[in-house]
Amino acid sequence: MIQACFIGALFNAAGWGLPPIIGPTLELLSNAALPMGLMAVGSGLKLSSIKAASAPAAVSCGLKLLLLPLVTFGLGTMLGLEGYALIVPVIFAGLPTSSTSYVVSRQMGSDAELMAAIVTASHLATIFSMPVLLSLIH
Repeated sequence: MIQACFIGALFNAAGWGLPPIIGPTLELLSNAALPMGLMAVGSGLKLSSIKAASAPAAVSCGLKLLLLPLVTFGLGTMLGLEGYALIVPVIFAGLPTSSTSYVVSRQMGSDAELMAAIVTASHLATIFSMPVLLSLIH
């Protein structure tokens, strides 16, 4: 993954495009990445693991969905950001945990069940946290 990012950065810096056949093919694959990641999380999720992981998931969601946007808002305000220049980073800071973290967790041999529970909990909690966050910053 790191090598692919490095190669992509080189292509971007050099101004090269992808060959005509490879570019559209990779675009189709990239469009399927998010749904496939969410399906992987769903298939790795066990209902019993959600209950067992309630404390770590609550801590993770609290830090990711509450503390991080507040810190981002505070730093943005200290830097003099206003309007969209402040709202955009706060919204990005308040997004749920990426489903990619489950895939990486599984590939690295760590606790994939816990990560699936955290990803699911953060997506569910964002349903409630994002409207509150938006109402506070707008």
